[in-house]
Amino acid sequence: SAALPGELLYAALPQLAPLFAVRVAESRLLCAKRRGVDDGGQGPVFIALDASGSMGEVAHNADGVCYTRYDLASAMACALARLAVRQGRAFALLPFNTDVIGSCSFVFQQQRIAPQEAFMHLERALCSAPDGGTSFSNVLHYVADFLRRGTLEEFNVADLVMITDGYGGKLASAAGAVNELRARGVRSYAMIISEEPKEKRESTAAKNAKAFDAVVTAKATVDGLESAAKNLFVKIIEATYSVAEEETTI
Repeated sequence: SAALPGELLYAALPQLAPLFAVRVAESRLLCAKRRGVDDGGQGPVFIALDASGSMGEVAHNADGVCYTRYDLASAMACALARLAVRQGRAFALLPFNTDVIGSCSFVFQQQRIAPQEAFMHLERALCSAPDGGTSFSNVLHYVADFLRRGTLEEFNVADLVMITDGYGGKLASAAGAVNELRARGVRSYAMIISEEPKEKRESTAAKNAKAFDAVVTAKATVDGLESAAKNLFVKIIEATYSVAEEETTI
């Protein structure tokens, strides 16, 4: 069994790590028991993390806890990376604004680097301050170019998850790049983190639904992110292989 993605968010956010420890100690950590797993079609994960200026805006400041959209997005990126490692998959972290930020990008491949070292690199990559504008299509073209070069065979079939607040550009404008990725066997997902009311978040998701294989929205709170994370991971898992899953606790 493995901790559900929503639970991993507690471990990923430093402010909430103590809550994670408490949940483990009290045997309240939600896990998934899997059976009947098909081992086909499970490629690596590209994590496109929006690091533009708007992501640095404060999403929550109450009860002595303050975090930004980028903090939440980083927690989600960590949860994705941890899930990839648990499933024996490679991953690539690609922070971006108007283009991919090469100095903060990081590629992890199984058996080439220890997971512990990988997460040290990941934490350093996530320490950069959000800045600059936003181009959704450029990061997708970057992934397409990466695959076109074909230097890493195991990356030829993959999942791509874009984590963003949706500001500064239209996700639908990236549809062309997404179609190119689909032709290469890449499934593309978007998570939009926003403080907007639920109705507006759902409207945003609907407007961009055709541009990606799935779009989920998250209210810019820890609970909102946890709920969206579960929704997103269910979509990814269902698209990757058939799993009979039940929730339990450890």
